[in-house]
Amino acid sequence: MSSPTSSNQTLTSASTTKSSRMLNALVVDDTNLFRTIMAEALNSLAQVTVIGKATNGTECLELLAALPEVDVVFLDVEMPVMNGLETLRVIRQRHPKMLVVMVSGHNKTNMDITIEALSLGAYDFIGKPEGASGGDSQEQLRKQLFVLTRSIIWQRSQDKMRARHQALGKTKTSRVSNVSADFPTATTLDEALPLKNEHSSSSTFEIKGIIPAKATPQSNSASIAKPIPQQAPSRTGQPTAGQATTANHQNNRSTIQANQPNASVTNQEKKQKPISTAKIKRLSITPKVLLIGISTGGPVALMELIPKLPSNLGLPVLVVQHMPPKFTQSLADSLNTKTGLTIKEAVHGETLKPNVVYIAPGGFHMEIEAGAKGEAIVNINQKPPVNSCRPSVDVLFKSAPAVFKNNTLSVVMTGMGKDGCEGVRYLKQTVGTYCVTQSEESCVIYGMPKAVDDEQLNDESVPLNNLANRICELLGKQAP
Repeated sequence: MSSPTSSNQTLTSASTTKSSRMLNALVVDDTNLFRTIMAEALNSLAQVTVIGKATNGTECLELLAALPEVDVVFLDVEMPVMNGLETLRVIRQRHPKMLVVMVSGHNKTNMDITIEALSLGAYDFIGKPEGASGGDSQEQLRKQLFVLTRSIIWQRSQDKMRARHQALGKTKTSRVSNVSADFPTATTLDEALPLKNEHSSSSTFEIKGIIPAKATPQSNSASIAKPIPQQAPSRTGQPTAGQATTANHQNNRSTIQANQPNASVTNQEKKQKPISTAKIKRLSITPKVLLIGISTGGPVALMELIPKLPSNLGLPVLVVQHMPPKFTQSLADSLNTKTGLTIKEAVHGETLKPNVVYIAPGGFHMEIEAGAKGEAIVNINQKPPVNSCRPSVDVLFKSAPAVFKNNTLSVVMTGMGKDGCEGVRYLKQTVGTYCVTQSEESCVIYGMPKAVDDEQLNDESVPLNNLANRICELLGKQAP
């Protein structure tokens, strides 16, 4: 543990970094070498400063009491004296708003504990690198930390702007147009986050030695190849999934134009339109597959959603959860103990069955293709990442029409970035889909759902605690 002298020095340093809006981190690991590697990797990020290090959970709790400037704790799973899970439970009691990121090894025990830690309130996790050399391992670690710390700062920027918006008299659900689903840039924050290299003019999220990829517009040629088909009205008089979507969007557009009769609908206005609310009780076209895309905050959200779905759901459920390799198996095992549905990590070549939830293996895309008899087959592959993700929600969603046509119900839940948005667009513009997004206030990260909402591709937005009931209602099923 740090000596009193070094702790005082850390406190002084933290006061300086706090005013410059950096993330102040505490690193907790029983191995001196890994503590050093982790601290160096974090300090190489322009937005992070390590202000304390501890060798076990007991020292971690002592430092948290002495260092109120800590913003995020990087907590090893397996340690002597007090392990990561025990420490997390105490942190949740004493510091309920503290962000805790679990740092896990890749053995089965560590991965299972990590999934449990997420259910207890850990913000996220990273896997300990397994590079061929020390340099490779450190580079892997830096890249993981780069994405993770960006997501934390992005969420903080949203929370701060939302609070200011509400302070100005806006409603809780008002859209904040200058906060995007993308990772933050200097233009989406009140001021640019300081670079460690004061003379650098590159991204505020620079990693020393790594040049951030420039954001380029994604080609959308494949996703706009066909218009939304005009479907005949159902016999019950209810709109089809595609018609409900079109009607919702037209109603939203008409409302804005009525309020601003002489103004066209600009991009900014589109982002400020209200999210469409439920128009129908049950879909007139019964879906044959449920597609779910989810990322940061996903394990906890899935643990609330999946157990509330009935064991006789009547269709397969395909889930893309952004996770590293091997951890998705632990997630599937954990979920499988909580529900009457069968939860499994998807296997290449297997035939989809109803009442089974298939989770894309970490590090692999999951697609759907038609078998010899027209049955739906799982295709697990390592094609290039999409949206920097593998598995990718877009990849799954875009593969569905070849087998399921317009018989899909798509759900986009908590997560960073825009993965899933182009997939929903493709479904809407080719065969049609009914899309439900997780509501802003119930998301850990309102990024992926926001991207879909802002493009007016959602049919409705539903809070997490009611999402299972709404899915059951749309499918004509009784929730357990």
